[in-house]
Amino acid sequence: MDPKIKIGIVGVGGHGRTIRNAIRKSGRFEVVSCYDPNEAALKEAAAEFGCEAAVSDEAVFTHSEITAVAIVSPNHLHRRQAEFAAVQGKHIFLEKPIAGTVEDGEAIVKAARKAGVILEVGHHFRKFPSFRFAKEIIESGKLGQIIAVEGNFSAPSGLNEKVPAWKTQKTSCPVVPLMQLGIHGLDTLYYLLGPIVEGFSYQRHARMKGDTLDSSVSLLKFQDNVFGTFSSHYVVQQAFYIHILGTEYNLFVDFKKAVLIRVSDGRDERLQYTFTKPDDEPYLQEIQEFADCISKNHEPEVPGEMGLKNLIVLEALIQSGEQGKSIYIPRLYPQYFSKQEI
Repeated sequence: MDPKIKIGIVGVGGHGRTIRNAIRKSGRFEVVSCYDPNEAALKEAAAEFGCEAAVSDEAVFTHSEITAVAIVSPNHLHRRQAEFAAVQGKHIFLEKPIAGTVEDGEAIVKAARKAGVILEVGHHFRKFPSFRFAKEIIESGKLGQIIAVEGNFSAPSGLNEKVPAWKTQKTSCPVVPLMQLGIHGLDTLYYLLGPIVEGFSYQRHARMKGDTLDSSVSLLKFQDNVFGTFSSHYVVQQAFYIHILGTEYNLFVDFKKAVLIRVSDGRDERLQYTFTKPDDEPYLQEIQEFADCISKNHEPEVPGEMGLKNLIVLEALIQSGEQGKSIYIPRLYPQYFSKQEI
């Protein structure tokens, strides 16, 4: 077995606890140092791993023993932290979205490439067994011609009085459900159906404190002329699903199941496939993949460039909401689309 990779973690509270658990369960890493501005979370993590409680994120990135870092911090901090880590020669696991803006995402990708380090973006939803199964079904042709897709990636997180302040502000998180939840759906849709080339989005503020927009409904057009509707809200009860509509079968997919549906000529055919792996399994998979990429020097399934493509679609939807018009995405960023994708 390969020796354990010495890693530092920046951001160990909140969602950072999930990544901490995955790092521990993987058995592939030795946590040498960690940092979080929340002193209680920092002490807890340092005690858990028996590691250094660093005085700053930069202290983690410059630690001479560390070869990799996991960054699980607010979106608007990603650029500074990831660029600094890359300059120090550290391999980077970076929680999604890759950054708060496309400009920042581009800078992160450029810095990682220049430094020759692994950059993996934490888009774990595509790794759920149900979505892996959906990919197999789509590629088998069983659905017939895919005509449309419906998606919903929503949660009641914004109803929590303790929601972090940066998620309530337009300057740091302009459309919070798209930035925090919808980005997962956009990545999973890309994985299943290919590039999204056009989007129109309605967005509004409904319930959250602060001025961020907490509710969105978007219309999508895919490369192959598949049409989609995509909802993402931060103030409704949880809904995570993708429903693909084909000429032969429809396919409904969520975390735990996939259902093939065919209703015609008085027949109601429903074939349900249930998946029972733990909810944290995709996190463990992405962390194990990060270790494999470092030890074997190969690209992750979601490298920086893929994370950037997802952010480009998200930013186009935000622009659509601001401008009240449809956005043709390859016109904004032609350098990220091949001739086949346009």
